[in-house]
Amino acid sequence: MNAIREWAKDQGVEVADRGRLPKSLVVDYLMAHPAEARKFLVSKGIEVGHRGRISEVKVSLAVSKRV
Repeated sequence: MNAIREWAKDQGVEVADRGRLPKSLVVDYLMAHPAEARKFLVSKGIEVGHRGRISEVKVSLAVSKRV
C-alpha cells in the first residue's frame, strides 16, 4: 500500500499516511502499473494474459472483491 500512496502523491493526489485507500485510487494505480495489475488479478484467481492490455473492468471487480 505504501507504493500506492507514494504513486498517488507523485500524481498530485492528496492521500493520508494511514488508513484505507479509496478503491478508485487502487484501480488507477493498478491500471498505471500493468505488471502489478497482473500479479494482483492472478492472486485473486482471475485469468489474464502475459501480454496485452489489462481490463479495467476486471481490475475494478477484483478491487471491489466481487470476483
